[in-house]
Amino acid sequence: MPYSSRSNLSETRKLMEILKTYEDASGQEINLSKSEVFFSRNISRAAQEDLSNLMGVRHVLGTGTYLGMPSMVGRSKKATFAYIKDRIWRKINSWRSRHLSKAGKEVMIKSVLQAIPS
Repeated sequence: MPYSSRSNLSETRKLMEILKTYEDASGQEINLSKSEVFFSRNISRAAQEDLSNLMGVRHVLGTGTYLGMPSMVGRSKKATFAYIKDRIWRKINSWRSRHLSKAGKEVMIKSVLQAIPS
């Protein structure tokens, strides 16, 4: 077994021990069947599969979402979050037919912005 594989295996075991310590200290149980792991490109595909199997979690490519937000944000943050801006503008434009004061529009915008992540 190459050194890097042994190192990754050792680090994975340490991570699992940390998670177990967290569970014991917090009283919260981590549901590994709902958990996911993302690896950098520096780890071989075989090592990624071995480590995800050892941890008992799904291996993902980092393109998923968590609580409605992207789980991985790359270099292009503007492109990653552009859909939020688009959703807000669609909502605001749909209000044009409503007769609201500036204060009423402000309240509506704030309520829409707060509701988007959920």
